[in-house]
Amino acid sequence: MDGLRTQAVTALVLHLVSLVACCNVLGVPGAVLAGLALRRAGTTPRAARRLLLGCWALLGLGALFVLAGITVLAGLSPDRFG
Repeated sequence: MDGLRTQAVTALVLHLVSLVACCNVLGVPGAVLAGLALRRAGTTPRAARRLLLGCWALLGLGALFVLAGITVLAGLSPDRFG
């Protein structure tokens, strides 16, 4: 049970940091899922695990979106065509 709470708090912090630092738009739904998992960790651990799985998936997907955006912006730089 403590492992689920620790994982939920970690996911919540990582989603909020990714939202602020990387402009990760999937940080908001991920933080909501992490908050819900934190709330359910004590009462329904199975539901908390499913919420955390979705939370980690959103974090990974958001990181891919940020990397894709950086790649596109780097490819469109004017120095490349100069």
